[in-house]
Amino acid sequence: MAPRKRGEGKTPHRALRVEDDLWERFGAVTSELGTDRSTWLRNAILWCVREPSARMPRRPDVVVPQDNRPSTNMSVPPSGRTRRLGP
Repeated sequence: MAPRKRGEGKTPHRALRVEDDLWERFGAVTSELGTDRSTWLRNAILWCVREPSARMPRRPDVVVPQDNRPSTNMSVPPSGRTRRLGP
């Protein structure tokens, strides 16, 4: 059997822009959940597009930001609907 070419048979890489601090905290949380960033994100995407066997990924009970202030998500209001940013 001939060796595979580099990247052959693997899932393609996707670029994602995330602030360093947020990426590090996400890595710590996914590690505490017993998974990694890629697996958690892939499961979230599968759930979002309603794959039949997909389940919503688990979230931690509590996340304390590094500055010990309560975390707020400015892009998703309590209604769950995203706000349009920009004109």
